[in-house]
Amino acid sequence: MLATKNVAFGLFFLKATMLLFLLQSCSQIDLDPTSFTEGLSQASVEDVTTYSSSEMTVMDHNYELVYLGSMLNGQQIINNGIFAPLTGYPKLPITVSTSIAGTLSKEIPVPRLSTFRQAVQDILRESSTAGTEVSSFLFFQRPFFDYNEIKKEFGYEVNTRSLFSTSNTSVINRLTVIEKTYDIVMGFELINFTIDMSLPRANELIALNSAEKLIAETTTPVYISSISYGQKGILAIESDYTTEETNKAFEKVTRKIFKKTTESLTEREIHIINNSTIQVYLVGGSNSGSVTRVEGYDSFINYIKDLGTFSAENPGFPISFRCRHLPDYSFFKFEY
Repeated sequence: MLATKNVAFGLFFLKATMLLFLLQSCSQIDLDPTSFTEGLSQASVEDVTTYSSSEMTVMDHNYELVYLGSMLNGQQIINNGIFAPLTGYPKLPITVSTSIAGTLSKEIPVPRLSTFRQAVQDILRESSTAGTEVSSFLFFQRPFFDYNEIKKEFGYEVNTRSLFSTSNTSVINRLTVIEKTYDIVMGFELINFTIDMSLPRANELIALNSAEKLIAETTTPVYISSISYGQKGILAIESDYTTEETNKAFEKVTRKIFKKTTESLTEREIHIINNSTIQVYLVGGSNSGSVTRVEGYDSFINYIKDLGTFSAENPGFPISFRCRHLPDYSFFKFEY
């Protein structure tokens, strides 16, 4: 019996000694709470979400490559959102047409940015209906939990954590802090018209031997086959009001700007906008190309402006484009 008590006491003493040692060790180590948070962030930012895309947004780094017949390295688009032009082959003519009623197709003898822009102007100049109607208007919204998720709206790999960051520090591998209760990504897309390239026939776009050489040397060669003109906006909104209320307020004010609706916003809806954190990325217009933080209702409606009717002299801005594979002309669709 005594031996049993001695064993029990010995085990108790051993446990107590080990606990005391651990406590003393911890007190000697600088346990910075941010180290745990940082470790969690590093683990959390491993992006396991896959997005599918067939339509890509025009941005500053690809703007000058966006013309019909432009040949690109598709694999680099898939891997890291880099738009690398394919060169070193004789360019052959292409045939293009628009979605505007009554317009005729047009041949571009040598497809490049300057000849493409001239062709767009020529087509619009010959149309009697150009600029009188909008082809389509789309408004969408969805919740988000990390700014990295916003890259879905661009259609390829974009470092949206860095793009939408309000900090000067690097946020490439960190979760971007969300400060309010509800987080919503919204977008609008106003399409004036699209311009499309006909499927190449013999002696169009690229010669057969040149195509075979590109296919052999390049993984996934693609060419731009369709471009949409108009305006596009991507909004990252943080709000302490419900998702339903916030959606309603921002959709209403966006319709007022672009659809010219006569509906009025309530005082509460204006209050919601005034007290939301609004970050906007615009495609098309003088404010396009970078993320801007907009403060309040008045600033919002002044920043996001309808560019008005388009014309041959002012055809608007390319906002998105699609590609086709060079070998079989199938649509270029990919996951990233």
